[in-house]
Amino acid sequence: MNEFCKIYFNPFKDITRNKLIELPNTSTWKNIKSFWAIDNQIVTVPIEFCNGKIDTLNLSKNKIKDLPDELGNLFLISFWISDNELVEFPKCITKMRRLGTLDLR
Repeated sequence: MNEFCKIYFNPFKDITRNKLIELPNTSTWKNIKSFWAIDNQIVTVPIEFCNGKIDTLNLSKNKIKDLPDELGNLFLISFWISDNELVEFPKCITKMRRLGTLDLR
């Protein structure tokens, strides 16, 4: 890998504590592997978000009430969804075959 790629390629995106009420458009995030959006005001996870290569996802401390079934299409290894407003166990989690870390507190 050349020096330019080492400096500018960052597979980690962190939008923690930005008071966001929705997730940003992720359609251009072809190489993002880890995404953190902790301590915002996010209410829903759009279906479009479920089409990436993310394997580490932290959506803790938001206002999410349910998760789309399509989220199970991500090959997540780690998933934090604690301190949200989930009222039942999300079905999409049962599709996450590679999941090793899950925080639902």
